[in-house]
Amino acid sequence: MGWMCKHKLGLISGDASMLSDPIQIPLLTEIRNWPQFAMLQARVARYGRELAEIEAAKAEVATKEKALKSRMGKDLAEGRYTL
Repeated sequence: MGWMCKHKLGLISGDASMLSDPIQIPLLTEIRNWPQFAMLQARVARYGRELAEIEAAKAEVATKEKALKSRMGKDLAEGRYTL
């Protein structure tokens, strides 16, 4: 299946607009009625939570990086070259 993308997530969540052909809607309904579909949805929900945690961590790192660069620029501009 490869990478998880918005199209796969949309189909698992039941978004019929992700289908290339409206004739496939009954097939999507049939798939959603499979016994293992609930487990798939639970796994995708966990994926979403884990991805959100990673995105939050990335944002925190970006904020720290920006602050460090700003502080370094100010220190150099003010002649503070020592540790």
